[in-house]
Amino acid sequence: MRLESRFAVSERQPALTGRLIERAGEWIRVTAPTDWTTARIDAWLDWADGLPTDYPAQSTPRLPSPDAPLNGALFRYAHRLAAWGRATGALQDEASATAFVDEITATLLLGMAAPGGLCQDGYRIHPTADDQLGPATDAAPGSLAAPDLERQLDTRRHARLSTGLTAVAQARLEAVFAATLRCDGATSSCRDPNQNSSLARTIRAAQDAGLDDAAIQLALNGSIDAAQAANEWLVLAERAEVAAGSRPAQLVAEAPGLRLAFSPVDAEAVLLAEAAPIVGLDARQIDLVDLVALARVWTLALEIESACGFCASGLLARRRHDARPLALVLCGLGDRMRAEGLAYDSDAARLQAATWVATLDSAALIASAELASQVSPCRDWAAEGPAALSSLDRKRLAADRIDPTAAKLYARALKLARKSGLRNLQVTALDIDAETRLRLAMPSDGIQPASGLTGVVETSDGEVERVLHPDVARALHMLDADVEAAERHLLGRRTLADAPGIDLEGLRAFGFTDIELKSIEMELDQASNLAEAFSPSVLGAGFVEDALGVEAELAGQAGFCLLSHLGVPSHQIEQAADYALGASDLTEWSGLTDAISAALAPPGLEAELALTTAVEIFSGAPRRLTLYAGWDAATDDLTRLQSTAALAGIRAVRVERASPPDGLVLFDLNQPETHAPATVEPAPRRAESLPAQRPQRRKLPDRRKGYIQKAAVGGHKVYLHTGEYEDGEIGEIFIDMHKEGAAFRSLMNNFAISVSIGLQYGVPLEEFVDAFVYTRFEPSGAVTGNDSIRSATSILDYVFRELAVSYQGRSDLANARPTLPTDDGLDPDAEEAPTPATRFISKGLMRGGAPDNLVVVPFGRRDTDAEAASFSQPPVADVCPACGDAALQMKGGAFVCDTCGIAPTEADLSTSQA
Repeated sequence: MRLESRFAVSERQPALTGRLIERAGEWIRVTAPTDWTTARIDAWLDWADGLPTDYPAQSTPRLPSPDAPLNGALFRYAHRLAAWGRATGALQDEASATAFVDEITATLLLGMAAPGGLCQDGYRIHPTADDQLGPATDAAPGSLAAPDLERQLDTRRHARLSTGLTAVAQARLEAVFAATLRCDGATSSCRDPNQNSSLARTIRAAQDAGLDDAAIQLALNGSIDAAQAANEWLVLAERAEVAAGSRPAQLVAEAPGLRLAFSPVDAEAVLLAEAAPIVGLDARQIDLVDLVALARVWTLALEIESACGFCASGLLARRRHDARPLALVLCGLGDRMRAEGLAYDSDAARLQAATWVATLDSAALIASAELASQVSPCRDWAAEGPAALSSLDRKRLAADRIDPTAAKLYARALKLARKSGLRNLQVTALDIDAETRLRLAMPSDGIQPASGLTGVVETSDGEVERVLHPDVARALHMLDADVEAAERHLLGRRTLADAPGIDLEGLRAFGFTDIELKSIEMELDQASNLAEAFSPSVLGAGFVEDALGVEAELAGQAGFCLLSHLGVPSHQIEQAADYALGASDLTEWSGLTDAISAALAPPGLEAELALTTAVEIFSGAPRRLTLYAGWDAATDDLTRLQSTAALAGIRAVRVERASPPDGLVLFDLNQPETHAPATVEPAPRRAESLPAQRPQRRKLPDRRKGYIQKAAVGGHKVYLHTGEYEDGEIGEIFIDMHKEGAAFRSLMNNFAISVSIGLQYGVPLEEFVDAFVYTRFEPSGAVTGNDSIRSATSILDYVFRELAVSYQGRSDLANARPTLPTDDGLDPDAEEAPTPATRFISKGLMRGGAPDNLVVVPFGRRDTDAEAASFSQPPVADVCPACGDAALQMKGGAFVCDTCGIAPTEADLSTSQA
């Protein structure tokens, strides 16, 4: 098969330049097209790392020149295919092979094409030895009409749950749904934990099992599934049944990981596309004549790859060998239509997209027919030939209605196929993976335009800058709009001079001087929101605190808006932000017209389905379309979405729930007033709006108090150090071990650090206590040196028992009575003398300021010896019912007030306590 030299000509060669790229921790020099970004080059180098290196027998690999583009990766790819092409007969002589290498390399360097990822090893039927993998064991697709469909879906569901959810988590979710079914009231009331106490209990249990609120909300709707399945299951369905929303269709809609195909031919096409080698062709920079030439070159390239390439499984290798499916994918159609000012939801857009896909498909089929006459038809042609010819004739008739050139190409392909057959039963598809899109610098898939109105470019020094998207600029130019004005509206003026809402003169009224205003203007050149331009690091902490009266630490917190704090209304802040930093869309732009709005509007569901239907008529494989409902959509919502797709006429579809919002909180059962599911508000439009607050770390004072407890657990010495805030709350711990191994001591030290960080971020001490008491490992046993803890099952059990007793009064975790000071007199020689405060207050902490005559006098007596075993005596009274002073003392077996001298009775004390 000979190729016309169309792309490997000097006038079309791109400019090349040397670039330094960081790879695997080192910098390497790479020659690449000048306009390629670093990310794009890096993606090509990643692809090159996976290139297979096998060559046919008696073929010698040719080495690329040292300065070859992408370190010779493109040459090695093309030269390997040429060698296998000569071995399989696809390329008849060396001249054809040389022309093939030149054309393939040129189209890659021009950015017109990007092949998909390749397997370096795996399964294949050898292209020249014709190895046998054994009989194919292709499992047939499922069927919506299968009598045991529900059992099959239930089996798949349990398989997913076994890997995605624990048994406890699954039981908790099932209990949530059951609590709604047992309720006799209205549906809204039964699903409200504020009104359904049984539901509130099951939700709390689910939260305790670690399930997030999104999973619980889905369980309320009856969906108890793990994450979406990685591998799809194809199900064959009658279009009318799916459109009607039958019970089997509802079951399929609810089950994640299922794709519906609406005919056996479409199901087979989906399966063949999985085995096909793939290439993406960029429609943004070529015309229809170039497209025909590209189709011819890459049909030949993918046919050779289909012969010599490896597959991930023997089943895919068998499909590839027998049917020779190819996947030439036309990319960037949506971007091209937008650049030409065509509304996505218009007859003109659908006509253009269908014409381009028909041209690619017909040209590739002509090349496949020529290969069949040169080599042979594919193995499955004998069985599938009549159906393939019938499909080709239908495409010819459909092309007659849209484009005469495409119709002529289909007529020629049909004529050749009737004579010699087809080498490939399928040649085109509509989907490529994200990595291939990155190598094409393609932000979106084949038929959808890029989602944003702005983009980024990489400067010569490696910096990334926001710009008006080139397609948007071309569309505005085509529609006679003011491109510069639109650019200013979307990217901002980068200044607050003459800004609406709040400008530089308005800031002077708050005390801003020329120095601060200059700093703000400089920061606006690169800021992404106004908060960055008004941060203490820009204005200076001294100015923020002294002139504006705002603590610098507060002003520097995430989400803090200084302008709002100064009293500027939010709508004025938003106006100024739009003026200085750019608006998110063109809604408020004065130059907006209906034509511009239609051309730049994001595609809706109906428009996407209509365009998909228009191009699928001419594509070999259906589009792998996935439609997303809301994250909390019920089964009925998914079924309606599936029905809409079936009615639109598309060939295959999959419906899924979207991912839930980050940080979603629906059920806060610690606050009764918020039991009801909260309404999820849309994300704030501007970054200046206050986002959800992160937990803030509460720093300990630089000079802090605490205590050190020395003890031994099972004969192993442990030193526990604590640090406290001014209010006495614990904020840090240190655990030192005596004469232990370095690894164990380091582990304990770092564990203490992690606990300290948790305490400083607000984790309650009781959470750590509940988690680590009763943990059992060595060393363990008797505890000496601690007057409250006498035994422990581990070091951690001892440490958190001690902390619980000392900071939480958890006498239930103590197994001995602590020795504490009493208040039965001031005589230091008395049996129960008061304890000097210096025993508990660090003289170093107080810088020697603790007086020697200061004593610790507790407000109540500890448990008596007779009651010490229970550790549960209630506190005794200490307030006198007569005078109200806290001077009631136990003397001679009765309470006596030191202030007024009264001796109240037990009845008086009971009344006082009540």
